[in-house]
Amino acid sequence: NKHLKWKSSFTLLLAIAIGCILGIFFKDQVKVLKPLGDIFINLMFMMVVPLVFFLITTSITKLGSSKQFGKIIKTTLMIFLMTSFLSSLFMMGSLSLIKPKVENVIPTTETEITESNIGDKIVETITVKDFPELLSKSHLLPLMIFASLFGFGILKSKEKGATLKALLESGTEVLLKMIDIIMYYAPIGICAYFANLIAEMGPELIGSYAAYFIVYLIACLIYFLLFYSFYAFLTNGKTGVKTFWKHISASTFTSLATCSSIGTLPVNMETTKKMGI
Repeated sequence: NKHLKWKSSFTLLLAIAIGCILGIFFKDQVKVLKPLGDIFINLMFMMVVPLVFFLITTSITKLGSSKQFGKIIKTTLMIFLMTSFLSSLFMMGSLSLIKPKVENVIPTTETEITESNIGDKIVETITVKDFPELLSKSHLLPLMIFASLFGFGILKSKEKGATLKALLESGTEVLLKMIDIIMYYAPIGICAYFANLIAEMGPELIGSYAAYFIVYLIACLIYFLLFYSFYAFLTNGKTGVKTFWKHISASTFTSLATCSSIGTLPVNMETTKKMGI
């Protein structure tokens, strides 16, 4: 299993490298590969809604009490605020120290700012008007709230909700296996995506934004290696660090390909399960 895991990681990394090379040397020709990359991205996005619903619901049904859920929410919020603050501070510090020069800046277009009621914004953020609107990755927060309420409903139903609980747990396992199947296609999809990305964005990256892009890549790499190791160490010492780096490769390469936290969510769910979270 360990051999297969590292083989898979190397395959994804090789796919990125091959895609970049194809994008640099074959530019217009590699655009025909774009559909292959889009298929992979769309497959990952397709899994988001059912996976979020099933995982949140089954996680809540396994809780012993609502107090435990409250403790998890508080801990999650605290970690989110801490890591967001540290990452923002680190990136701002990196740019302020190096200060790369940009000669040509693409002018920004003016956008009209409209006034909105804060109450309406809150309502639109945490709820939807109709159930079908929940079935969209654009409304993940309302979906998470619905899944949480659904999970608590099963938890309060006790024996009467046992059958539905078992069904959801079974569905969760099926969805995770579906992700495993999709990941067999990942090398092809990631290679095609990066080939098209480099072919389209290469000139811009090499031109006006090269300096900032290089600083950004170096800063991200340092943050990823050092800070993520530090976070893993806080959770479970040296064992946490080893466990993190043993399983994180699939999430890393998928996030590079999708450039989306939502698109990477299905793989993250599978990764955290392997980590024992």
